Amino acid sequence: MSECYDESIESMYRDVLDRSSAIYYLHLRKGEDDFRDQLINPMLADTTLDPRSVQAAFVSSPVTKTAPIESMRVSCAYATTALRAYKAGNELMAWVCMSHAQYWLGISTGVAVMPDAVDQFVSGRAQAGATKRDAKFAPLRTLARELAANKNYPSKRNAALSIKPEILAAAKAQNINLSEMQAERTITGWLDGMPFGSKQ
Repeated sequence: MSECYDESIESMYRDVLDRSSAIYYLHLRKGEDDFRDQLINPMLADTTLDPRSVQAAFVSSPVTKTAPIESMRVSCAYATTALRAYKAGNELMAWVCMSHAQYWLGISTGVAVMPDAVDQFVSGRAQAGATKRDAKFAPLRTLARELAANKNYPSKRNAALSIKPEILAAAKAQNINLSEMQAERTITGWLDGMPFGSKQ
């Protein structure tokens, strides 16, 4: 039984360090040697290391771009304490600390990838929404440009104001929600690129 514990604690410790080193590189672009020199070796040398204090310092501090590194530091502190406890014969403490190490490693991994995931999700939703809006207003945009092209309006704004009633009527007929307050600005935007005041 002891042999099984020994293999599990040590393998989990190595796994925490391997994955933490990957997060360290991802955010700092520094390799495993730097990871061990700057983070792991000082923990191994610190005989008074208390992962709860490391955790408290992280939890009480504002969330910044270094959050993946700081939460990973908490994980490594617990993993180091777990290994130390097991070697001292305190198997219960070793497993409790290793479970905390795994938990904080999960937090670190999540924080590391979440900003990109959220950015991609928000960007994707914005693009989808814009595409949907473009398709909905396409008939009105086409009508606006056709009406504006039929007369020699002195300016784009003048054209937008002049055709606004017809565009609003068309929007109502097609059950397209176009606010009268926003209509002038919207129609003006639809007329971008058209020449005004230059027709002969």
